[in-house]
Amino acid sequence: MLSTKAFKLVHVSQNANSFGLHGHVLVAQDGAGCEAARCRTTPGYDVPSGTVITFTLDVRGNPEWAKLGFEIPRDLPTCPAYLVAKYWGLPYVDED
Repeated sequence: MLSTKAFKLVHVSQNANSFGLHGHVLVAQDGAGCEAARCRTTPGYDVPSGTVITFTLDVRGNPEWAKLGFEIPRDLPTCPAYLVAKYWGLPYVDED
C-alpha cells in the first residue's frame, strides 16, 4: 500500500516566473509547509485555494511532486498551529 499525505493549497501566486509556473503554497495538518511551482494553464491544474491535494510519498517519505505536475519544491518553516487550524477548519486551543 502506498503512503500518502494531504496538503491544503493555501495560496497561488498571480504572477508566473519566466517559464510560466506559478508558486503554490501548501500546508499539511501536521504543520508541514512547502512551496512548489506549477503551470496553471495545464488542464486540471488551475485549482483554487482551499483545495486538498493528496500526494503519494516516495520511499524516503517525501511527496512525489512531479506526479501531480509540481516542480521546484522547497520546504517552508513549520506552520503555526493557529494557521493550521484556520486553513483546515479545525478547532484551535492556545496552549500558552
